[in-house]
Amino acid sequence: MKKILSTTIILSLFFTLNAQTIFDAVRFSNNSIINGSARYMGMAGSFGAIGGDVTASIDNPAALGIFRSSEASISFGLSPIIATGNWQGYKTSNSSIPFNFNNIAWVFNFPTHRESGYLSTSLGLSYHKIKDFNRRIYLQNNSNSDVSLTDLMAGFLNRPAGDFIYENDLLDENAYDDVRIGWLSILGFDAYLIDPDKDNATNGKWYSILDSDERILPTYQSIERGNISDYNFTYSGNVNDRVYFGMGLSMQSVSYGIESTYSENYPNHNDYFNLNNYFMTTGFGANLKFGVIVRATDFMRLGLSFQTPTWFSMRDRFSADLMYSENEKKVSTPEADYWYRFSLPLKAQASIGFIIAKRAAINVDYQFSGKKYSMSDDLGKFDIDHENYAKYIHTVKLGAEVRLNDNFKIRAGGAFISAPINKNAAKLLPFNTTRTDLEYFVTKNTFYGTFGIGYSKNFFGLDLAYVYQQQNQNFFAAENFDKFGAKLKTHTHNIVATIAFRY
Repeated sequence: MKKILSTTIILSLFFTLNAQTIFDAVRFSNNSIINGSARYMGMAGSFGAIGGDVTASIDNPAALGIFRSSEASISFGLSPIIATGNWQGYKTSNSSIPFNFNNIAWVFNFPTHRESGYLSTSLGLSYHKIKDFNRRIYLQNNSNSDVSLTDLMAGFLNRPAGDFIYENDLLDENAYDDVRIGWLSILGFDAYLIDPDKDNATNGKWYSILDSDERILPTYQSIERGNISDYNFTYSGNVNDRVYFGMGLSMQSVSYGIESTYSENYPNHNDYFNLNNYFMTTGFGANLKFGVIVRATDFMRLGLSFQTPTWFSMRDRFSADLMYSENEKKVSTPEADYWYRFSLPLKAQASIGFIIAKRAAINVDYQFSGKKYSMSDDLGKFDIDHENYAKYIHTVKLGAEVRLNDNFKIRAGGAFISAPINKNAAKLLPFNTTRTDLEYFVTKNTFYGTFGIGYSKNFFGLDLAYVYQQQNQNFFAAENFDKFGAKLKTHTHNIVATIAFRY
């Protein structure tokens, strides 16, 4: 039989059934995507001191104060995504080409017709897709792992003396309602992948059915869908063409779904099992933004902005099924439905911009994001490991725009976003968790390279942008399960067009 995996450490740290982890938390932060208008994306989202673009109000609401006329715009495009993996030397690749409706926005400019003082008001109403989750992943490990997920199924049942779980507990038709038992263990038992100690039925020990020398070839594949949509209401003012200030209310809707399959193949006797997980999160949140841009000289502008934490009300729904080929028996969990409250950390941004001979603009943004994620339900707050695993996020964006003539501009930029999670972060689920998706991704640094062109004449504007994004992650099938994991790189190629009408 396979070795017993102890859950003593997990027992001492966690006691909740619906364990939310740092990986659930950072998934909904909007630090890893530069999305919006083609002009914004062509300059790598670097507009904190330059302003004059509607998407820039996401970062600094004072950006609308630069407007001298009203404007309506719409942005859309394609986003080819290629996810390449390397799991212990076996390389894989998977791709998709989703269509993106990036944003639609209106900016209403109201001049006061004064020669000095308060010169104009700008009001902005906009929809932005600030994060896109669409991705397909396929990973395969041919290095003959020495640990099976069946070991964890059994290990979750191996309790200290006085808290034993017996076979009759899992045979009970109400086993999924027993708060002492994790759903993954019930699946394993129902599919005949784990057994109690037949030689001593009173010692509460559980084992995998696999032999200790069993060859194990795991694979993982998933399809992610959904997005975070931002509905922004912004007020901005212009004082003497020197000071621009703004404030905004951002209302966000979250829709995220993932269907994943973890499989283990056993070539010694030509068997396998497939564990399918179905997970869906929806939610609604809001935050407030405040910003200022100061034209210190005709050559230089300075920008500063602050965003409050984003407060969400969230709903998770998830279920799973498992099929073991030896008996071709498919077993399923009930669907779990869980409501909770969640908040993202505050953000602050400092920017500096330069206007060169009225023909070129250069902007640099530095954004700081805190690491205090908060989650709570009706029973109170609960730990999501942020003190141990979450990191402060540092974002640097550089963008430039050059006017070639009265009608054409070219743009370029780059951005770096630091890792939101400690490289040693792990998904520590409680022994009795209802979650059966034990896999997790440790996100590392993210890089951007951008290029864009723009055409404008009279009331009409057309902008095009190409944005390359590379996000690096480490994949692990489960905590203490695969010490090396897989290397995953997600390459996103955004091709975006914006059509604008000014009046």
